[in-house]
Amino acid sequence: MTGVKINELLGLKVNQLETLLKLHWIGIDRSKRGPTSHKAFLTREGKKLVEERKKDFEFLFLMKKPESYIFTSELNHYQMLSRETITRDVNKIMRQVSKQLPDKPNITSHSFRVGYISQL
Repeated sequence: MTGVKINELLGLKVNQLETLLKLHWIGIDRSKRGPTSHKAFLTREGKKLVEERKKDFEFLFLMKKPESYIFTSELNHYQMLSRETITRDVNKIMRQVSKQLPDKPNITSHSFRVGYISQL
């Protein structure tokens, strides 16, 4: 499942992960690039990873209903987090990390996109 965009990841629901855990595939909406209901299957390594994290998945399944989004605020499990919320949180952590580096560079989520991160 490489090349997954952040908006696709934020739109994941609990029932999709239940299918992934049980059947080792997940349905992907590919309406922009071909047929919908496309299935993405786990590789051998993916199956191993999912099995290693099985308790984490089961805990999530206890906390949320099948139609709930995976990435939500603590208060509303039926509204997915926005990309902006994730970006804000990532940038907050990046600022804390950059303050600990010797030359205190200004690192943001955009640094990953423009290649500056590879120089670091």
